[in-house]
Amino acid sequence: AQREAKMNAEAPKVTPKAAANKPAAANNKQLLFEAMNEHGLTDPHMRAALAGHAKGESNFKIPQSELSYSKTSSKRLKGLFRSTLGHMSPAEIDRLKKDDRLLYNKIYGNKNGNKGGDDGWNFRGRGYIQLTGRANYKKYGDLIGVKDALINNPELANDPKIAAKIAVEYVKDRAKNKKGDAFAKVTKAIGVPVKGVHEKKKQAYNEYLKTGEFHPSRSQYAKAEPVKPTTPAPAPPAKEVAQAAPAAPAPETPKEPSFL
Repeated sequence: AQREAKMNAEAPKVTPKAAANKPAAANNKQLLFEAMNEHGLTDPHMRAALAGHAKGESNFKIPQSELSYSKTSSKRLKGLFRSTLGHMSPAEIDRLKKDDRLLYNKIYGNKNGNKGGDDGWNFRGRGYIQLTGRANYKKYGDLIGVKDALINNPELANDPKIAAKIAVEYVKDRAKNKKGDAFAKVTKAIGVPVKGVHEKKKQAYNEYLKTGEFHPSRSQYAKAEPVKPTTPAPAPPAKEVAQAAPAAPAPETPKEPSFL
């Protein structure tokens, strides 16, 4: 009993959240693989690059909205959003970042088709590629076939299936004219590389190239073919059954003949 208690104490603890993320990650990989096939992203290197970026950003967990910058230094924010915060003092930025809605409306208020008001907040970054801006929500909503659904309900961009489709269409649209290899093109299309995260993306890209996990010819994540129902063989005629089966012995009391 003591040995068993010691083994239980030493066993790694799996939290409900961690356990839930395992099937979610596998399912999200499958959804991205299917979106690549459905939306015509066929180049193996581009597929590996997109998958590498998705893994580096989220490890294929449920897509999320852009995180709060409330803990980010004013110096860092000024560097990230120089065009909108560059003229502000550190004290002004510190006051602004306390309210996420106010900050997003400030940094994104009139960018990427936003019309001011709460557009910066409503169309902040979401999904695997952190899609931002009213114009992009409209454009890629149209490309994946959901029309104005993303405009009317921006949170749909965090739905794993929709997020996967957006990521594929975005990379197809934005990376094709970029210079460099596939990984460099996807990096330039999605945004400025962040130290630490960028290395994880590159490592995942090389891993997927080596394993071929997202290669278009691989069937691991392909949709299963529907199983065709089999037609049961017709039952033999009653006469054949009668001939095949031995006749029952005649009972003492006369009855109608029966067959096994």
